[in-house]
Amino acid sequence: FCTLLVRINMAAQQPRLTGGALIRKKRDVMDDDDTDEKIEIAWKFIDNEVIDKMCEAIGNTNLDPLITVLDLTDNKLGPQGMQRLANTMETGFISDCVIRYNNIGKEGADSVSLVVEGSQTLTNLDLRGNKLDAAALKKLMKAVGDSEKLKLLGLGGNDCGAEGAVYISAALTRSPSITNVQLWKCGFGSEGAEHLSAVLAHNSSILTIDLWNNRFGPEGTGYLSKGLAHNNTLKRLSLGDNRITDAGLPDLCRALKGSRTLMDVDLRSNGFTPEGIIMLAKALKDHTSIQSIHLCSNTIGADGAEAIADSWKKNSALVDIDLWNTKLGSNGAKHIANLLSHNSHLMSLSLAGNNIDTSAASELAAAIPTATSFEFIDLVNNEINIEGAEALLSAVEKNPSVTSLSLHGNNISRVMQKKINSTLHERRVQAGIDREGK
Repeated sequence: FCTLLVRINMAAQQPRLTGGALIRKKRDVMDDDDTDEKIEIAWKFIDNEVIDKMCEAIGNTNLDPLITVLDLTDNKLGPQGMQRLANTMETGFISDCVIRYNNIGKEGADSVSLVVEGSQTLTNLDLRGNKLDAAALKKLMKAVGDSEKLKLLGLGGNDCGAEGAVYISAALTRSPSITNVQLWKCGFGSEGAEHLSAVLAHNSSILTIDLWNNRFGPEGTGYLSKGLAHNNTLKRLSLGDNRITDAGLPDLCRALKGSRTLMDVDLRSNGFTPEGIIMLAKALKDHTSIQSIHLCSNTIGADGAEAIADSWKKNSALVDIDLWNTKLGSNGAKHIANLLSHNSHLMSLSLAGNNIDTSAASELAAAIPTATSFEFIDLVNNEINIEGAEALLSAVEKNPSVTSLSLHGNNISRVMQKKINSTLHERRVQAGIDREGK
């Protein structure tokens, strides 16, 4: 093993691969198992000699432990490089294959399909950012649909389009094992959403699906909502930046209201107005499973904030609310303070970038001491002065559950910021969240 490590690091000394290839313990990558090894090369050109060395390492059954993770990012690997690695992976022990931004093309994707078909160990496949179009997905998705071992599929940032959604839908509808699907920024549009609706309606293994930035619009959201209405397993759903607007909310609200498994919903940057937020707040008033909701970069305003406070003050499931950059203003923030004072289950609030002044900060401070579950509040980039910061720090000192107060970008001194950081760092050290001296 030592010889192998030295040889690959020697290859890293080439001008095109300075500091590039790493074989290291698989820690904090996919799980806590530190008995496996990882090959990782990021943002460095890979030539044929290095590919040969990687293939040698992947196929070497005498290594102890074996190479099980291959993580390559932006290396200009191309179709031929992918094919060479895939030939080795078919009989190797790779469990996590991460090939990102490497332009592997149809030929490379076809070779990966053979790995999916033949490998006895592959569970995580991440091919994000490879510009894969529908033709490149056809064979690969057939293999994915047939796999009984694959758990994670990452295709974000590819050129799938509506036609690609047909192949993806067919694969995921059949898949018995996939739990995590990353399909952000794939250019599906409303037509693609119509095909993907079947995945939500019929797949019973997927727990997480990320559909961020696919230009679904109200029509596409309607299709997805119909599928979601029949889903009984999904826990995390991201529909951020999809141009849903208020027009798409009636269908979505009905689907969300009926879900009993969803725990995390991301609806950021969808062009909602206060009227739409009022509709959404009412729909989730008595929801029993959604714990985290992200509404940042929508226009909530004071009216939307009032609806959120009125509707969610008795919701015992919600613990994390993200309202960053939602034009709350100080009046809106005061409504959120009212929510915090009445809902003892809230743990986290993000209110950054909302033009919150000191008077609103003081009302938030008044609510914090009795918020028994509260841990985190983000007030970055607002208009809070030293008086408001002092009120917040005093409130945090009275509530031992709070471990984070973010006030960067406000009208406070470095001395006050340092005092806040020091107070909460000591608390996090005592709680075992931070290590001493970090």
